[in-house]
Amino acid sequence: MRRSTAWPTREELYELVWARPSEQVAAELGVSGVALAKRCTALNIPKPPRGYWAKRVAGQKVKKPPLPVSSRPKQKSAAPRAPYVAAQVHSEVPWPSLVQATDRGYRDAHVDVWGRLERPGRGQVLDVMVSREVLPRALQLYALIIHGLKRSPVALLTEKGRTLARAGRDEIRLRIKEQVQARNGLPPIEPKYASSWNSPKPQKAVGTGRLQLLMSIPWQYGFGDYAVQFRDGKVPLEEQLESILVYLQGVPLRAAEEREASRQQDEARLAEQRRREEEQARLAALQAERERRRQETSACREGLHDLARQWEDMERLRDYLAALDRGLLEPESVGAEEYREWRLWTGQQLEEVPRRQAAQIRSWATRVQEMKWWEPLE
Repeated sequence: MRRSTAWPTREELYELVWARPSEQVAAELGVSGVALAKRCTALNIPKPPRGYWAKRVAGQKVKKPPLPVSSRPKQKSAAPRAPYVAAQVHSEVPWPSLVQATDRGYRDAHVDVWGRLERPGRGQVLDVMVSREVLPRALQLYALIIHGLKRSPVALLTEKGRTLARAGRDEIRLRIKEQVQARNGLPPIEPKYASSWNSPKPQKAVGTGRLQLLMSIPWQYGFGDYAVQFRDGKVPLEEQLESILVYLQGVPLRAAEEREASRQQDEARLAEQRRREEEQARLAALQAERERRRQETSACREGLHDLARQWEDMERLRDYLAALDRGLLEPESVGAEEYREWRLWTGQQLEEVPRRQAAQIRSWATRVQEMKWWEPLE
């Protein structure tokens, strides 16, 4: 069972930590230095800084801060964020039909837990993630973009719930998104369809009025992350319209450059693959040649051993026949006629052996001569 520590009062602990080093105080109280530090932090007790005791031993004057009145440490609070003042909506630019359809689609949209309007389930609408208060500005920004792209090969359209800037077969994806800020005490969000199975969800954040224009380029499996961002700052998005239009009008050129770069990468990859395959084939052929030469050398060596064994057998056969000729075996026991026939046959066989061996020697000599002209391998 864990034993609880009998801590001194806040004032007594303050005097202890400023009278002796923390290691000694922790040992006297029977706790660790970490536990002592946590206790002082929890009670808002200041501790001696690093080097305090060395300065006291050296006789230097050191300052002892007073014990704070409150036992609660001060909580660090984030600096209040100044509200963003949105730019004035340019009413002189009319809304195209796509922008008007988006406005109608979001008219009765619900708000999600982040304070943004939920996307309508039907209809072709522009891709926005904004609060209801900022929706007119986001739609006006889309209207400015569509108006600025009228005389360019790039057109703004919607397809499968995505907003695309397309020129021929080249396209990028766009989205206008509002930055949000978390706050406490927000009202709960009522569900779209009330029933006993769902309940209101707490709202986590509200819109800040700051907009971001996000752009992403397509890749093999769809669109990647938003690699290009234009955002409100010291300069609002409306005043960055020229840079936005320049980027969108450069979609065909950048796409052609990306295709060329991709083609060069594919060619380099294929060339590297061919080089690896050729290198593997070369190494395989080199290994096969090494194995062939090893087998050829081994065959020549075995052939030499065979010739030596044949010579030994022939010498033993001559000795045996010579012994028979000396009368070690009586012809009458075999039959004189049969013995003479057999002896004549054995003599013929012995005469054939040198000729066969000479042919084999010539064959092996030719093969050994070829081995002499082998080129060295790597």
